[in-house]
Amino acid sequence: MAKAAMKDTAGESFSIEVRIADSRDADELAAMNYEFNGVEVSDQHVISELANGRELVAIAVVNGSAAGFACGQVWSSFCYDWLFGEITEMYVRPAYRNRGVGAALLTFLEKRLQEQGVMSIKILTSQDNQRALKLYTSLGYEHKDDTAVLTKELDSNGAQK
Repeated sequence: MAKAAMKDTAGESFSIEVRIADSRDADELAAMNYEFNGVEVSDQHVISELANGRELVAIAVVNGSAAGFACGQVWSSFCYDWLFGEITEMYVRPAYRNRGVGAALLTFLEKRLQEQGVMSIKILTSQDNQRALKLYTSLGYEHKDDTAVLTKELDSNGAQK
């Protein structure tokens, strides 16, 4: 868990607590996921995904209220002798933006990924998401112009949709 005392632009004090999410956070995570992605998931689905351990899910709490979440994963390949990390999702509720919540979430996940042996972390985001790009570059992430992201949607039988 990481805690930070902050002041907003009006000089009001607030605290940010970032920690690994657990089953008690399921309802807030499901609600924030819907706000972020427009995808409804049940609390039970969130609890199941948190329990399987394939993903690090961090939640930020400001003065007792859920303010945002971020997810990270570790992956490896026989081609390399080191682990890679990826920040796969990040969302901060509008009322908490520009208050250090996003930076706190990323810093927390970076530390957890590094503790697992990760040597490099990537984040994918839209070229149009200037707010996120500004945050990521301020934390040392670099834009790689030679990278292309391609996707292919498959149905349950493995055929292209």
